[in-house]
Amino acid sequence: MEIGGLDGERCIGHYRSVDKILLVGEGDFSFALCLAKAFGSAGNMVATSLDSNAKLLEKYSKVAENLKQLRELGCKILHKVNAHSMSQNRKLNRELFDRIVFNFPHAGFRYAENWDQQIELHKQLVKGWNVKELAEEAGLELSNEVEFDKRSYPGYVNKRGDGSGSDRQFLVGESSTFMFRSVDNERCIGQYRSVDKVLLVGEGDFSFALCLAKAFGSARNMVATSLDSKAKLLQKYSKVAENLEKLGELGCTILHKVNAHSMSQNPNLNQELFDRIVFNFPHAGFRYAENWDAQIDEWNVKKLAKKVGLKLTDEVEFDKGSYPGYENKRGDGRRSDEAFPVGECTTFMFRLNPYHATNSKLMSLTL
Repeated sequence: MEIGGLDGERCIGHYRSVDKILLVGEGDFSFALCLAKAFGSAGNMVATSLDSNAKLLEKYSKVAENLKQLRELGCKILHKVNAHSMSQNRKLNRELFDRIVFNFPHAGFRYAENWDQQIELHKQLVKGWNVKELAEEAGLELSNEVEFDKRSYPGYVNKRGDGSGSDRQFLVGESSTFMFRSVDNERCIGQYRSVDKVLLVGEGDFSFALCLAKAFGSARNMVATSLDSKAKLLQKYSKVAENLEKLGELGCTILHKVNAHSMSQNPNLNQELFDRIVFNFPHAGFRYAENWDAQIDEWNVKKLAKKVGLKLTDEVEFDKGSYPGYENKRGDGRRSDEAFPVGECTTFMFRLNPYHATNSKLMSLTL
């Protein structure tokens, strides 16, 4: 077992604490618990079973304790999740995961392991075990194939899962972990990628969010928020209704009345993990001339970041022309819907320091 990594990242086998992980077809949830203990937290994990909670308690002697520990470590647990139809599961189909894990997919052991009837049941579950061909059909390509060593995952106990011997192990023999990745091309705009889960904070007319969504071809990887209520936005911005409608069609999650100062306590956000948190031109609205002393304060972003456990990783010039359709807004007063001159400005990118907790891998702030 390997523990450790860059910037507080903790690893076990091929799995990292900085990745959002979905576990499919858990038996007694001992594999999920093994990862959670290695990471020191399960806040980055969703663990699922095909069986109901009641059925699991009938089958497995240690599942109640395993589930209790997982919940205490912050794991999201879902039951009655079928691997064949989980893309339609409303609790999963809006989520983005870095890793989806399915260990030893099988149909339960109703017969001896080497009986033809038993082998045929397993093959029916995964269409003959031709995993490379299956992956290609689903738009995936094999990126690696490594030996699976059960000893690398202390506490993990594979289960038969059916019949009178449900709680017993089965022999795994020589086995491999096949790792696949999407062959769909990653789409980028500026510093932002379609494969990242992105939280946008303090949106005005949501034109920046829409710019990203159009570049990605989808907004399913995005949560866009505003401080104002929807009603207030409709009063302020002439194009916000159209922008919100388009974002909704592209799959964006939209939240209003989200205060950047208290969003870590927001129940719609505090259980989520994001790859990027974006806050463009944070300001209190322009009630005075842009250059009045009452309006401008010294931005000491590096010092502020250090206080909350972030460190600067990059600093790049912000070019508004790189984000077609984006209109920065004054946001307050009679001229709310007007742009303000941005002049020379910079996007500061921060990442998590190892000894602080946050729900983002990278935060960008444009000033």
